Amino acid sequence: MAGPTFAPVELLSTSDGGKTFQVITPEAAIAASSPPPELFAVNGRLLRFPASRTALALRRAIPTPENTMRPLLRANPGESLDIKGAGFLIENTVWFGCYPVQATSKDGEHLLLLVPNDLPLATYPVSIENAHGKTTPIQLIVGPKRPCDP
Repeated sequence: MAGPTFAPVELLSTSDGGKTFQVITPEAAIAASSPPPELFAVNGRLLRFPASRTALALRRAIPTPENTMRPLLRANPGESLDIKGAGFLIENTVWFGCYPVQATSKDGEHLLLLVPNDLPLATYPVSIENAHGKTTPIQLIVGPKRPCDP
């Protein structure tokens, strides 16, 4: 069972039977209607469990050692990133530090994008931003995998 899905809700006005319309949603209603986006996994590597009953049951079933290292997230320029989370919209910006990349979500839970080819090799704080807010950043190493990486 998946957690709640929040779709953007807008109040529209039309005077010609729906041929044209105008968005008249008050700003306060937009801000209060949807939570900010969240990140749960990148390329199949779990960052944290979503806050749902299913995830809570899964968390109890998986033992987690106290001194577990955070997953090493690494990608090469030009490689695809598969980001799983919640609260993604049709229009999202994925920030690699100060480098923005536009990304689209069809279901509000998945973003698939390419790491920019011209992104310098470095470690970046990566976050997702859309009209509802911005995620907490994660660290992503952009560069080739080393022999001792998992």
